[in-house]
Amino acid sequence: MNPQTVSTAFKTALANWSVANGVQVYDYVPDSQNPPCVCVYPEAIPYDFSANCTWILWLLSGKVEEQGAQARMLGWIADTGPTSIIAALDANHSLTGTVSSTLPLELRGYGAAPVTAGGTPYMQARLVYHVLR
Repeated sequence: MNPQTVSTAFKTALANWSVANGVQVYDYVPDSQNPPCVCVYPEAIPYDFSANCTWILWLLSGKVEEQGAQARMLGWIADTGPTSIIAALDANHSLTGTVSSTLPLELRGYGAAPVTAGGTPYMQARLVYHVLR
């Protein structure tokens, strides 16, 4: 499995969601983030092929003080609805055949966090996905 191919497949699977919700999706972590955006990257890739891999979707919905940043994030992490990332990926759980399946595992780090050394606090969370080869 090529990690970049899987990251790009996540980005592609979120293309319609991205356009409909005005969110930039990256298949890498850019040097600087411009929310609202989602950055996709691998977290764990065991070389035992019977084990599951995990990928992170790092969600940045806006500046903490921005009205609506938290509501936007809550819509993204809901399991249903037009703004739900989970619903969008459930509709293409194999990432168009790139992997056997993807499964949302958990949400980590929900809340405000400084993203840059300058300390701009963004509303952020990390959505963890199991990737079945």
